[in-house]
Amino acid sequence: MSYFFYIFQKKIFKVKKIFLAVGPKKVSDKPKGSGKLLTIEQKKEIISALEREVRIVDLAAKRGIASSSIATILKKKEEIKAASVAAGVKTLASQSQRSSVNEEMEKLLMIWINER
Repeated sequence: MSYFFYIFQKKIFKVKKIFLAVGPKKVSDKPKGSGKLLTIEQKKEIISALEREVRIVDLAAKRGIASSSIATILKKKEEIKAASVAAGVKTLASQSQRSSVNEEMEKLLMIWINER
């Protein structure tokens, strides 16, 4: 048995060490950031479903994504609707990052890849 000593108000105390049995830390099987990335087309489909008055919770369950993701898509609805991107593009970039020449090249590249 192990003990430790401590001093309190000029008196020495002998205390028995007690070890608590603590189980291992719970670790999720799913790595962080392993969510689904939706394409712009899929986001547009979600927006149209929301405009048909489908509930966010029902849509999230059907698609297998979090309702907070649906809410974020709804918050960015105008940006997503205005986007004209090539098929398969998953993110929107601001205009300062991407010029119209790059967008056109991206569209042509996606057409070329799909034809092969």
